[in-house]
Amino acid sequence: AYKRDIYSLLDHFDVLNTEQAKDNKVPTEITEATYLVSSHSGCWFPKVVAGEHIKRGQILGYVTDYFGKKLAEHEAKYDSVVLYMTRSLSVPNKCPLVAYGKI
Repeated sequence: AYKRDIYSLLDHFDVLNTEQAKDNKVPTEITEATYLVSSHSGCWFPKVVAGEHIKRGQILGYVTDYFGKKLAEHEAKYDSVVLYMTRSLSVPNKCPLVAYGKI
């Protein structure tokens, strides 16, 4: 992605004319975003990845205590796309877990 952006800038300033610069994707606007935070300290097990399109009710991941007992399971409130997520196993209370938004 960063190479494509550099080619795009070089093409814009007429430094380099290349087909790679023409292959830019149009950004998609997010109309509503949800930022999910942990309600418990424990271990975070995500079930989605950044950029994935998700459906309402789909499980985003769950938090367990340090012995494997499930404390909370989180699901999507609406059809959306995952913007970013925490990749850390251990999460404290009120830690950001997943952000997702309507497109």
